[in-house]
Amino acid sequence: METQQMQPPVLKLSWREKFAGILVLIIGIIYLLWQVADFMSSKSDAYAVKEGNFQISRAELLNHARSILSILLALAGGWLLLKGKKAGWIIGVTLLLLLNSIAIILMVQGFSLTDTTNKIAGGVVVFIMLLALLFLLLPSARLKYKVSKRTYLPTLVLLLILVGIYFFLQ
Repeated sequence: METQQMQPPVLKLSWREKFAGILVLIIGIIYLLWQVADFMSSKSDAYAVKEGNFQISRAELLNHARSILSILLALAGGWLLLKGKKAGWIIGVTLLLLLNSIAIILMVQGFSLTDTTNKIAGGVVVFIMLLALLFLLLPSARLKYKVSKRTYLPTLVLLLILVGIYFFLQ
């Protein structure tokens, strides 16, 4: 007789969790398109061929590595969120928290320099990302993604790594 291991029932994701997952996926896709467009239109001296050697500036290399990591994390995190995986929750919360913080910092710094339309657009972007973050932090979402006290440590470590990459490694 075979013994089957009992698995807890998979809870169906609500529209809030799907919203957060789709938003993280959209962020990854937009970031990917932005990087492709930036790479195609780049006419800077970031890349050079001198005496038969291909040279790239260190700042550009780190920028590309950060971008590729962010794109991969956003795409994987969105996909895993939609699949109901804990790793998706960790990645999604981390990215939404980091990108929301960056968006708020940019809005505050450029508040006096932008017109009303840009202020409203920035506010809408911040509101949507904040809403998705709050949806993932709701008790029902934490239950569905099986978030426990042990889940917060990898979330914090990933956040610290990304903060280090975004702000200190340049």
